[in-house]
Amino acid sequence: MDKKISKEQYFIFKDTKTKRIYLEHIHAGKYDMIKHRINKERIVYQTNDLKDPKLTETGEKEIIWDRHADQIFNQLHKVIVPFNPYNYDEMETFSRQKIFMIEATAVEEKNKIQEHRKERKTQFKETDEYKQNIENIKARKKIANSFISEDADEMTAMYQWWTAGFIMPPPDRIKEIKQSYEEMSWKQFKDFINAVVCSK
Repeated sequence: MDKKISKEQYFIFKDTKTKRIYLEHIHAGKYDMIKHRINKERIVYQTNDLKDPKLTETGEKEIIWDRHADQIFNQLHKVIVPFNPYNYDEMETFSRQKIFMIEATAVEEKNKIQEHRKERKTQFKETDEYKQNIENIKARKKIANSFISEDADEMTAMYQWWTAGFIMPPPDRIKEIKQSYEEMSWKQFKDFINAVVCSK
């Protein structure tokens, strides 16, 4: 059955590796969008009738009612519910509840990851390595600022930074000038200075 169907679709699939039989439901409308991705070798039976006896005859107690990609990690989850061929609404309700739990779990997991990263960051800030890095940054900033005075005019400051080989981090005066060229990235800003200096 490969014609365009707008009704709900129910499948009996066989896993090509384990040979296990399982049931899967595809919502109306979604079938036309994904049918080209379905491996036809896995299809044992397909119907649009939930009460089709062949579904029950499999003896399966559960059905994959939906597949849902959570909004946090975009991981695809199988939404499995108890199979009840006489109560579509019950399975739909179970599915929605599971999707809600999937999203809630994803949010909880994201919060745990963020908290873990925050703890690691806090712990790192207490290490000698972090403190040494801060001292190194302060030292490099002091050296960078020694090349350009804070009251240098724009062209002089850009020329001095160019002659200093675009020393990083950028001196305070350069960062102040860069604000007037906020549409440029730092790379574009350097290219601009190169062009200005070379044109003289």
